[in-house]
Amino acid sequence: MYREIIKPTTQRHMIEIPKEYLNQEVEILVLPFSYYQKDKKRKLKNIDPMIALQTSSMQETWNNSEDEAWDEL
Repeated sequence: MYREIIKPTTQRHMIEIPKEYLNQEVEILVLPFSYYQKDKKRKLKNIDPMIALQTSSMQETWNNSEDEAWDEL
Protein backbone atom coordinates (compact mmCIF):
# COMPACT_ATOMS: atom_id res chain seq x y z
CA MET A 1 0.00 0.00 0.00
CA TYR A 2 1.20 3.48 -0.80
CA ARG A 3 -0.18 6.43 1.11
CA GLU A 4 0.84 10.04 0.94
CA ILE A 5 -0.72 12.96 2.80
CA ILE A 6 -0.10 16.31 1.16
CA LYS A 7 -1.33 19.86 1.43
CA PRO A 8 -1.94 20.88 -2.18
CA THR A 9 -1.50 24.45 -3.22
CA THR A 10 -2.77 23.95 -6.78
CA GLN A 11 -5.34 21.73 -8.43
CA ARG A 12 -2.65 19.65 -10.10
CA HIS A 13 -0.45 17.11 -8.38
CA MET A 14 1.74 14.48 -9.97
CA ILE A 15 2.19 11.17 -8.18
CA GLU A 16 4.81 8.52 -8.70
CA ILE A 17 3.39 5.02 -8.85
CA PRO A 18 5.58 2.39 -7.10
CA LYS A 19 6.96 -0.07 -9.64
CA GLU A 20 5.35 -3.06 -7.90
CA TYR A 21 1.96 -1.58 -8.86
CA LEU A 22 2.72 -1.26 -12.56
CA ASN A 23 0.49 -3.28 -14.90
CA GLN A 24 -2.10 -3.72 -12.14
CA GLU A 25 -5.38 -2.04 -11.43
CA VAL A 26 -4.95 0.52 -8.67
CA GLU A 27 -7.36 2.85 -6.95
CA ILE A 28 -6.44 6.47 -6.41
CA LEU A 29 -8.54 8.36 -3.89
CA VAL A 30 -8.50 12.04 -3.06
CA LEU A 31 -10.10 12.65 0.31
CA PRO A 32 -9.85 15.43 2.86
CA PHE A 33 -7.65 14.48 5.78
CA SER A 34 -8.16 15.70 9.32
CA TYR A 35 -6.38 14.85 12.50
CA TYR A 36 -6.33 15.90 16.10
CA GLN A 37 -3.29 17.74 17.29
CA LYS A 38 -1.73 16.28 20.42
CA ASP A 39 -2.47 19.34 22.50
CA LYS A 40 -6.13 19.34 21.41
CA LYS A 41 -6.86 15.69 22.20
CA ARG A 42 -9.76 15.19 24.52
CA LYS A 43 -8.66 13.93 27.89
CA LEU A 44 -10.77 11.10 29.23
CA LYS A 45 -11.83 11.20 32.81
CA ASN A 46 -11.70 8.08 34.89
CA ILE A 47 -14.25 5.83 33.21
CA ASP A 48 -13.94 2.79 35.50
CA PRO A 49 -17.17 3.60 37.41
CA MET A 50 -19.08 3.90 34.12
CA ILE A 51 -17.75 0.55 32.93
CA ALA A 52 -18.74 -1.10 36.20
CA LEU A 53 -22.27 0.31 35.93
CA GLN A 54 -22.64 -0.79 32.33
CA THR A 55 -21.29 -4.27 33.01
CA SER A 56 -23.72 -4.89 35.86
CA SER A 57 -26.68 -3.61 33.84
CA MET A 58 -25.64 -5.74 30.87
CA GLN A 59 -25.59 -8.84 33.05
CA GLU A 60 -29.15 -8.14 34.08
CA THR A 61 -30.46 -7.49 30.56
CA TRP A 62 -28.31 -9.77 28.39
CA ASN A 63 -29.94 -13.16 28.06
CA ASN A 64 -28.81 -15.18 25.08
CA SER A 65 -30.36 -18.47 26.15
CA GLU A 66 -33.07 -18.14 23.48
CA ASP A 67 -30.73 -16.86 20.77
CA GLU A 68 -30.30 -19.65 18.21
CA ALA A 69 -27.18 -18.02 16.71
CA TRP A 70 -25.22 -18.81 19.88
CA ASP A 71 -26.09 -22.52 19.78
CA GLU A 72 -23.58 -23.28 17.02
CA LEU A 73 -20.64 -21.46 18.60
